[in-house]
Amino acid sequence: MNRIQFQTIANEVGVNVRTIYRVMNNNGAVSASTRKKVVNALNRYGYLCAGQRKSENIVFDICKNEFIERIGISLMQSLSMQDFKCIPTNHMENRERFMAAVSEASVVVMCSFPDQRLIDEIKFANPDCVVINILGGSCGDVAIDSDDYLGGAIAARHLYANGHRHVLVASALDQPNHVDRCKSFQAEMMFLNPACRVDFLEFVPGRDDAPVFWHRYFSVEKNLPTAIFCTMGGIAYYLPYYAAKCGIRIPEDISLVCYNRPRDSNSHSASTGELFPLDSIVFEPEQIVTWGNYFILHRPLDTAGNPVHTLIRPKLVVNNTVKNINSGVDL
Repeated sequence: MNRIQFQTIANEVGVNVRTIYRVMNNNGAVSASTRKKVVNALNRYGYLCAGQRKSENIVFDICKNEFIERIGISLMQSLSMQDFKCIPTNHMENRERFMAAVSEASVVVMCSFPDQRLIDEIKFANPDCVVINILGGSCGDVAIDSDDYLGGAIAARHLYANGHRHVLVASALDQPNHVDRCKSFQAEMMFLNPACRVDFLEFVPGRDDAPVFWHRYFSVEKNLPTAIFCTMGGIAYYLPYYAAKCGIRIPEDISLVCYNRPRDSNSHSASTGELFPLDSIVFEPEQIVTWGNYFILHRPLDTAGNPVHTLIRPKLVVNNTVKNINSGVDL
């Protein structure tokens, strides 16, 4: 796309081109009202700030979640090679240290599923910092996430195309992306056929143990679904093995789709066995790192009220854990 020339923007705003350059390079010799007009015009035409101006502090708030922690560490490694000072924190373990680091940061990268209240506290402590939210919903100045609504819909279409009309959704509700996947899956199933039945089973991290969780379900539930959709990989990894102990075969008796299964099993107990290859909705974590790096180097000039939300497109990977039961099922 061809960029609008600065002279055109200067004429539109009623300033000279030198003022445009001062704003682009965060030069203080511009009044607040003029800067706001110029920033709004530059935003309309897709311009970003000039990037890193000095050795800057980048605060990383990383919670104890293996998947998002791996993404945060990869991003820190990339930035540390570009003269940034990366400061790892965890606001849940030491909030005072976290807020002290935030007060001196140019960018705060949230790898901790923050809510809007925490984002507001960060902006109050440091109004000039840019808050980048990784895999934690839409709050923040910049949000980078998988397209969870699309992922949930893809899972629903996959099961529906194979004849499944009664599906169990198993999920934790502790993260906004899990909630979005549940909502979009159910909405898509109802859109495809209002007669579909979608049950829900909540897994509570820290309280529920996966083998006990599934044994309890298979032992108590009398009207089992034809398929299960797990919105999180953790409770799906070894589900075929747990189900087999209850006399249930996957996919012969129940089909299975999960979201976001890692590529390796290095972090899982070898005594449990290898990860079962599942039909999965997946996205590339490397794209999260790439976009995080991009937005730190090329920050939006102003996101007040208009956050930038970048979604990574997921795709379906088929490993034959969904059985086609279309015979006798209305399409």
